[in-house]
Amino acid sequence: MTAVQKAQIVLADDHPALLAEAARIYGQRFAMPDGRVRATFEIIYLSGWGPAETQQKPLRPGAAQFRLADALGTEERPAGDVAAPAIPLPIDAGPTRSPAKGHST
Repeated sequence: MTAVQKAQIVLADDHPALLAEAARIYGQRFAMPDGRVRATFEIIYLSGWGPAETQQKPLRPGAAQFRLADALGTEERPAGDVAAPAIPLPIDAGPTRSPAKGHST
């Protein structure tokens, strides 16, 4: 296990305590006279993936037990068929608004 992996485990296990300690120190240093603390912070979450031998493998084509079209409640079309054109929306499909006071439409 690398030093970076060990540090990640320590931070992940001690997350609530780490935030509480940061809040305590920040409050001591930057609290306003009424005790409130004004602060902006960013939280960044990262996730990674890599292939592994234990990972589930895809089934061979045609081996599915359920049809995706049934699950989606739609009609199944063979590959290569052209989808039906989209239904055009009226130009004024947005919410209706009353004219501003003193203005006419």
